[in-house]
Amino acid sequence: MTGVSGMIGSNIAAAFRDRGWSVVGSYFSTPVSVTGCETIPLELDDRENVVSMIGAQRPDVIVHSAASVDLGALELDNRLVQRNERATSNTVAAAETSQCAYVLVSSDWVFPGNLQNGDCYLEDDLRAPINAYGRSKAASEVLVESSSIPWLITRPANVYGVNLSTQTDSGSDDARLWQRSSLALQWLGQLLKGKPVLAPESARQCPTSAWSYATRICDLVDHEARGIFNTAGPVSMTRADYLRTLAGIFDLDTELVQSASIRASLEDAHEYPELPIPANTSLSDALLTRQVGAIDTPWVGLTQLRSQVEQIVGNDLKGAVLRSSNQP
Repeated sequence: MTGVSGMIGSNIAAAFRDRGWSVVGSYFSTPVSVTGCETIPLELDDRENVVSMIGAQRPDVIVHSAASVDLGALELDNRLVQRNERATSNTVAAAETSQCAYVLVSSDWVFPGNLQNGDCYLEDDLRAPINAYGRSKAASEVLVESSSIPWLITRPANVYGVNLSTQTDSGSDDARLWQRSSLALQWLGQLLKGKPVLAPESARQCPTSAWSYATRICDLVDHEARGIFNTAGPVSMTRADYLRTLAGIFDLDTELVQSASIRASLEDAHEYPELPIPANTSLSDALLTRQVGAIDTPWVGLTQLRSQVEQIVGNDLKGAVLRSSNQP
């Protein structure tokens, strides 16, 4: 079982399906579908509901990918942080009741980001998040580690891809692509309109292809891997260089990506300007690579992203994003 409303969860569900595994995905309030997968409503805040609904499915493995990613709201309202943690606690309880394996989708932001350039965090380095989202993920990791079930914690970073789930009441391809997918698609939409995107040179991560990450989770589950795995991409990049790479892959003017302070880039993205952003959360993927292989590089992953986008809206990407902008 996995949550499928979000971009990461929908890719995991599709990757599991492609292995020939039976997949049951969950959603909260808006019904969604993923081709070849069953979907059910699930209220993650309600432990009794979570335990009974998941128990009825008799899963072999639970993948917990659902969480609030409204970074500004999390920073301003600790109740949302607690809700993220409660969702983990309740799904862990369901796994303990069902006696099945458990996979947590965590984040590189469990680390403080105070690395020197060229250094990387290892799996057992000290967690010390500096923002609310990171704290919710760090607390979730501790909850999983304290459980009595076979568990696996995965840490992707700055995940890009297409949301593969469709809202069954309004399955608009444009909405799925530009509004419900990764930040990369929102930035791409801005670049396609010829608008500059502000990006910091001082924030560094290892961008992660959602599809490649999902296939690596399949491999880890298939190998019955246990413990913590850094599952980010193999290349550490500043946010500005990452967006220039995105622009280049889509044959757009890389000069539209303009260097800016973190605060200015947050304001440009209509995000909470006081959000603490770790400077460098580069992750070592040596353990993952030895076990099942590395995540795709940004050049491979973003090229695949372009192919996915064109399959959904055609080759006229500028026209597609302008049509989407004009929709009510």
